[in-house]
Amino acid sequence: MRCRDCREADERRGVRRFKSQWNANFSGLGNASKTPILEQGAKFESISLDSEEAQFLQTREFQIEEIARWFDVPLVLLHHMTKTSSWGTGVEAIMLAFVRNNLMPWLSCWTGAIRRDLILAPNIYEAAFDVEPLIAGDSKAQADFFSRLVLNGILTRNEAREALGYNPLDGLDDPLVPTNTTTPDNMPNHRSDDTASALIGHNGGPSISDTVPEPDDDN
Repeated sequence: MRCRDCREADERRGVRRFKSQWNANFSGLGNASKTPILEQGAKFESISLDSEEAQFLQTREFQIEEIARWFDVPLVLLHHMTKTSSWGTGVEAIMLAFVRNNLMPWLSCWTGAIRRDLILAPNIYEAAFDVEPLIAGDSKAQADFFSRLVLNGILTRNEAREALGYNPLDGLDDPLVPTNTTTPDNMPNHRSDDTASALIGHNGGPSISDTVPEPDDDN
C-alpha cells in the first residue's frame, strides 16, 4: 500500500505533465483547431456562454423592453439599467418626462371622471393627484425651491414646514413681504395728493423752484 505522500507526489507530477502537454499541443495559432483528449477522469467545464445562452439572455432583455413599452413606463422603473442612466440628473430627467408625458394625461382623465361622477358639491370638494414626491429633487433643490416661495410671500413658513414634514411653529403663519418689490397701486404716480409731491424733490432731489429759472428783472 502506497503512502499518502507518494500519491500526492504522483498527482503533482501528473498535473505538470498535463500542463506541459497541453501547452505543447494546443497553444498558439497553429494548434487552435486541434481536439484535446482529457485523461484520468478530467472533465471539460465551459467558462463562457455559447451562442444559444447568449441569445436567451438577449431575448430576456428584449422582453423587459417590451413590458416597459406596453405599460408606457421608463426602463429605470423596472430596474433595467443597461441602456439608460441610473444615477443623478439622468434619473431625475427621466422621472420628469415620465410624469409630464406619460402619467399626467391619465391623471387628468381620472380627475375629470372623479369630478363628474363622484363629487356632488364641486364648489366645496376638489379632486387632485399629488405628484410632487415623483418630481421632487434632491435636498439642495428642495431647499432652494421652498426658500424662493417663502421669501416671495407665496407660501408661509409653516406651510413650507408642513410640506417638508416638520411641525408648525408659533409666529410663522404670516407670509413674508419682499421689500424690493411692490404693486402698481403703491407706485408714486398712483398715490394720493399728499404723497404725489414726492415725485419732485424726493430723496433730496431738486425741487420745482430749483429747476425753473427766475425771470429777468430787466425785461
